[in-house]
Amino acid sequence: MKQEEFNFENSTALARHQSELFIRYLARKPIPEDTIKELENNLWVRSAAKLAPGNLVIRQWCLIDLLRNNPAHARDIHRLMGCLSYDKKIYSEGYSYYQYTREILDPWVEKFRSREPIVGSIIEILMLVDNGFERTAYKRGNTWYPAPFGDLRDAPLDFNLQRSCEWATHKTCTIGIVTISVGADTVYTIKAQPIGMNIHVPKNDTVVKIAGGVPQGFIFYTGIENKYKDKDEEYKDCMDPKRLETVQSEADCD
Repeated sequence: MKQEEFNFENSTALARHQSELFIRYLARKPIPEDTIKELENNLWVRSAAKLAPGNLVIRQWCLIDLLRNNPAHARDIHRLMGCLSYDKKIYSEGYSYYQYTREILDPWVEKFRSREPIVGSIIEILMLVDNGFERTAYKRGNTWYPAPFGDLRDAPLDFNLQRSCEWATHKTCTIGIVTISVGADTVYTIKAQPIGMNIHVPKNDTVVKIAGGVPQGFIFYTGIENKYKDKDEEYKDCMDPKRLETVQSEADCD
């Protein structure tokens, strides 16, 4: 394959491109073969699948399969979802990116569930992760909010989980990297477990107390452009030894 056929689109540019193509797919608008090949030949996605597995990789695989009408990446998606959920417990990048991943993953599941047996195992992962977010939720007024970890926006759990939370047992427990202590105060202990160079996954242990329905000292995510003061700071976070030492173990996901 010629070098010019590869591309390295990543980060915000790739996320926007994925969303644009997904909207076109939903509208049943034609998408050129060259555009699909560009998705398939993205070297950044291929590298990130091992070095920094995360939401963009899963979204890319799902999008390609939808456009090709072929669940060719089913086993890869299953493997990576197991890795990113700490073996079916809670989603490592936080609830906001879990929702973002499912934006394309859910239609993929719906399209291929009757054609690809391993999709059933992916559905199981999603159900268990949903349960993990339900059991570790806290309440602000009458609304349930997700555990404060990862790159998390200040937004509640979605409608379906809101209803499930009313029936869930909320008590002291540990789900993946999250320990919630329920008493006079709700206190979270987040035990960091980086996954390769994925900058959305916590790299440091934290303790967060909920007061008045608000996580104290927790900085909500407002976009990658606001997370770092400059590209150097982002690079240092990505290349932090705490992340790099997990590339062969956690990010391998085998």
